[in-house]
Amino acid sequence: MNQAIATGLPTSKYHELVLSYQVLKFDAAENTFNFIKDTRLQQLHRRKAP
Repeated sequence: MNQAIATGLPTSKYHELVLSYQVLKFDAAENTFNFIKDTRLQQLHRRKAP
């Protein structure tokens, strides 16, 4: 069964919601990656400091 029909939403609205969700997931993944990268860089800078 088509997911859009199963949710009772018009197909275009369903695809819009799916796209929004994918963008949010990407943003969350990017934010997590940047946080880890920044944290790692801070650790490396602390080690270099005398």
